[in-house]
Amino acid sequence: MSQLIIAQLQKYYTFLEEIYGDRLLGVFLYGSQNYNFQTQNSDIDAKAIIVPTLWDIAANKPMVSKEHHMYNAHVEVKDIRLMIEMWKKQNMNFLEIMFTQYYLVNPKYQEIWNEITDFRELMAEYDIKKMILSVSHQALHTLKQNPNDGKKFANAARMANFLDRWFNTEEKYGELIKVSDAFRQEYLPYKEGKKVPTQEQIDDLVAKFNSYITLIANFKPDLNNQEKIRNIFAERVYNALLL
Repeated sequence: MSQLIIAQLQKYYTFLEEIYGDRLLGVFLYGSQNYNFQTQNSDIDAKAIIVPTLWDIAANKPMVSKEHHMYNAHVEVKDIRLMIEMWKKQNMNFLEIMFTQYYLVNPKYQEIWNEITDFRELMAEYDIKKMILSVSHQALHTLKQNPNDGKKFANAARMANFLDRWFNTEEKYGELIKVSDAFRQEYLPYKEGKKVPTQEQIDDLVAKFNSYITLIANFKPDLNNQEKIRNIFAERVYNALLL
């Protein structure tokens, strides 16, 4: 599976390199493979990061933010400044690319990317309240779309598992986003459409997310820590622009 993923990422990288040249920082897998929750039919989706030129900034050109559809999958491309903003919003779909083991990085920016990932655990908790709200609201939205859809139920259960472990264990973010083999065995049949969740199971998940939303209502962000992280990532962007 790993060779297939890398081969697919290479196709994306080659395609995007033709468009963006050496401004392409890298291409990174996102989705169920990062969570140990893939099926045989899971798409190999990716996100890519683009580094602007100093001229792009001086000329006030729009920051790149685009989706490309290819090879039965989609690749979301963002300017590095926009990507950092998405990380600060604490959306798991973006944070996960700092933790994936499947990626291709432009050698020109390899050192910069290494420096970014050195601080990924800090960025993953840039704003704990936002992180928990982001996961909870995403899961509730997923359930609201079609709660009886086994795939949506399974993904909501995965997010509940993430929060349960965040509150009750000492695991780091990179470990928390991956489900255990036991969880996979229990919930993969729902994702594959072989089982249908009961209304009680759905109600229990909704109640759990609402309880976490209530629990963190009075959480306050660590403003000093946020400033530190902003400065760290601003320095990385600045160094990337100089290359």
